[in-house]
Amino acid sequence: MRMVKASLSQKEEGAFVGFDVTIKFKHVIAVIICAVLIIGGTSYYSSVHSEQNGAEVQDTVPRNEVQPPIDEDGFVFAKSSSEVLSEEMVLALREDETVGFQRLLKMSINEIYARHGQLFNAGEVNDTHYQKYSWYRETNKHGVKWEEFNNFEKTNLRLLISIEEEYGYR
Repeated sequence: MRMVKASLSQKEEGAFVGFDVTIKFKHVIAVIICAVLIIGGTSYYSSVHSEQNGAEVQDTVPRNEVQPPIDEDGFVFAKSSSEVLSEEMVLALREDETVGFQRLLKMSINEIYARHGQLFNAGEVNDTHYQKYSWYRETNKHGVKWEEFNNFEKTNLRLLISIEEEYGYR
């Protein structure tokens, strides 16, 4: 009885779309399929780029693609430490379709803290985000206190937090 079970399980293991083949043959078929997909993809890529006839590509991002409102230094509001934000500026973030309004509000608050070296929990979203930027990595990390903020920052924090509360995010 044991021998029958062994041969049945062997047969089930080797079955491949109605054919009885070895595991080795399955790998050969998988490699062939991958090769066909790769070759097909590169020939499609070549045909698309040959249609451009050497024309210089000036904008690699499609015009209708939405870009997040975060600048190259990781800021939502790069000047929030030196200028007062208007409510209109902040509410304009509602139009963002990439990050989302709630997340952008939180980031706007956290970037003010990050400029002063706020110590975020290792591996969490804020830590991961700000560790990408040398301006943050070079700060002395600590728990930032309200007294460390200048008047622009305090005003902006009050505005951002009040909008969070108004929208029920806090």
